[in-house]
Amino acid sequence: MGGEDAPVRSGSPSDLAGVRRLGRPVPSVPAGTPAAEVDGLFRMSPELRGVAVLDGPGGPGLLTRQRTEFHFSGRLGYGRALHARSAAADLLPPQTLVLAEDMSLDAAADLALNRPESSRYEDMLILAPTGPQLITVSEVFEQLSASFRHAAWHDGLTGLANRRWLADRGPLLLEKSDPQRTAILYIDLDNFKVVNDTYGHEAGDALLAEFARRLRVCLRDQDIPVRLGGDEFAAILLGATGAGAEAVAARVLEATSLPFDQAGHSLQVSATIGVATAADIAQDEELSPLDVLLRHADGAMLAGKKSGKQRVQRAPAGRVDPFARRAMVQRRLLTALDEDAFTLVYRPILDLRTGTCNRVEAALRWDAPGLGRITADEFIPVAERGGQLAAIGRWELEHVCRQARTWIEQGFPWKVGIRISSAWLHDGPFAAHIIASLAAHEIPAAWLRVSFVGQIPSSGLGHAREELLRLREAGIETALDGYGGHQMSLLDLWSLPFGMLNIAPALIAEVDADPKGAGLVASVVHTAGALDMLVSCDGVEREGQLLTLGSLGVSEASGPLVSAPLAPDSLPDRLAEPATGLLGADEPFEADHRESGAELGRSEGIKV
Repeated sequence: MGGEDAPVRSGSPSDLAGVRRLGRPVPSVPAGTPAAEVDGLFRMSPELRGVAVLDGPGGPGLLTRQRTEFHFSGRLGYGRALHARSAAADLLPPQTLVLAEDMSLDAAADLALNRPESSRYEDMLILAPTGPQLITVSEVFEQLSASFRHAAWHDGLTGLANRRWLADRGPLLLEKSDPQRTAILYIDLDNFKVVNDTYGHEAGDALLAEFARRLRVCLRDQDIPVRLGGDEFAAILLGATGAGAEAVAARVLEATSLPFDQAGHSLQVSATIGVATAADIAQDEELSPLDVLLRHADGAMLAGKKSGKQRVQRAPAGRVDPFARRAMVQRRLLTALDEDAFTLVYRPILDLRTGTCNRVEAALRWDAPGLGRITADEFIPVAERGGQLAAIGRWELEHVCRQARTWIEQGFPWKVGIRISSAWLHDGPFAAHIIASLAAHEIPAAWLRVSFVGQIPSSGLGHAREELLRLREAGIETALDGYGGHQMSLLDLWSLPFGMLNIAPALIAEVDADPKGAGLVASVVHTAGALDMLVSCDGVEREGQLLTLGSLGVSEASGPLVSAPLAPDSLPDRLAEPATGLLGADEPFEADHRESGAELGRSEGIKV
C-alpha cells in the first residue's frame, strides 16, 4: 500500500521542519575567483545548481547556474567577452536570502514571500557547520504542502491516520483489497475517563500516545491504524481472514492490559474490540463497504461492552447491525409512502362487558426487501426525527377510513381504532383533518377511536387539549395509549379529555400471579373512573390475565389470546366466532364493575 496518500506509520513531515534537512551541499569559492572559472564548474558538473561566495562584499551570497548563464550569454552574444575579467562576486545578485540551518520551513516560506516579485523564486543559501547548502523555494513549499496534508490526515497526538483520512482514502483502499480477506477492528479503551479524571488530561494524552505505539507494534506491515477520536481507534486489516483478524485483536487486547507508566504512576486500562470481516458481512447497496464494516465492528464493540468489556467480540455473519439497520430504515422511509410500502392489518378487540368483538384497531405493517418486517415501534421514532410522522399519519387515516367505508357497505358493524403518535397533536389543526376525512368517506364519527401513542410534553398540553375537545365535540372517541409506560402526571391527565386509558402491556404481564400487579391495575381503573375514562389492555396472552383484568374492571382487551392481527379479508370469519368462551364463563362480566376491581385490591391488602 504505497503512494503519497498512504498514512505515515512512523515519523511525519514535522520531523523535517528544519530547512537544513532539505538543503543540498554546494561548493564555495572565494569572491575573487574568475567568473570564467565558475562557469567552468557548471559546465563540468551538470547537476550543480549553484556555488556559495562566502566572502562577498555584501556578505555571503549564492551564485546560481541560471544567473551565471544569464551573464555569460548577455545581449547579442557578447556576455562572455564582457565578463572575461569579472570575478565571482561581480555576478552575485544584489541580495541573497541566507537562512540559518535551524530555521523552520514556515519562516523560510515567509522570507521568500516577502522578497520582491523579481527575486521571489530565486534559490536560497543555508549556512551550516558542515558547509554551505542550497535550497529551492519550490522544495520549501512542496514540503510545507506535504506537512499540511499530513496534519490534515493524521492525528496530532498519536501520529496515526485520523477519521478524515479514513473517510477520504479508506473507501478507495478497500476497493483495491480482496473482500474475502479484509477486516476492521473497532477499539474502545475501557474506563479511560477515570484516567483523565484522576491523573489529569496530560496523563491521559500520554497514555493514548503510548497505546498508539503499542497498536502499531501489534499490527502487521500492511495494516493501518486509525485514531477515530477520544479513546476510540480502528485498524484496517488487509489480507486477513476472520481467524487472522481475531488473532491481531487478541494481541492488541493483551498489549493494552499491560500497565502504562506515567510520571511514576502505573495506570491500568483495558480495551473492548469489535471485529468485522468483509467475508461475513452483507453489503448494502447505498453504503460503502467501509461504512458497512465500520458499523458492524462498532456494533460488535458495543455488544462486547454490554457483555462485560475487556474482550474481543466478532460481528455475527450475515446479520445487519442495529446502526446500519437504522440508517437503512431512515433512507427507505423517504420513499415508503410513494412506493405504497405500508399495509394495514386489524387487531380484534374484546369487550369484556359484553363478551363480543365489535371493534378492531388498525396497525401499520411494513415489509421491506432486505430488512424484513419493520415494526411501528422501530420506524415511528425514526419518522419522528425525520419529520415524516404527519405524512404517515395522514396516509394511515385515509386508508382506515376507506376500509371502514367498505365494511359499512358490506354490512359489518365494526368500529375502528387507529393509533397515532402524540407528536401529531402538536402540528396544526389535527382535529379538523380527522373530521374532514370522516366526512369525505361518510363515516359516522362514533365509529372511530383515535389512540395517541407517546408522551405529550407539558409545553403542548394546551394545544392538545383544544384538539381533543374538538374531537370529543364531533363525537370521536379518544384514548391515551401505553399508560404507565411513559411519564404523565395525574394533573396533566386530568386536563386532557381522553375517553379511555390503554394500560402498557408491561403492567399486566403478571397481573394474574402477583397481587401487587393486580392492585396496580385496580388503582389505574379506579383513577380512570374518577376521570370518567374507561380502561383497556393490550398484550393479553393467558386466560388468567383476561379473567383477572375483567374482575378488576378493565373494559376491553386485545392481544394474542384474543386474536392475532388479521388482514381485512380475514376479519369477517374471525369476528363471526363467539368470543365469550375466552372469559371462562357463559356470561360476560357486569357492565359496571369498577367496584369489584377496588374490592379485589382491598382483599389483597393493597390501597387503591
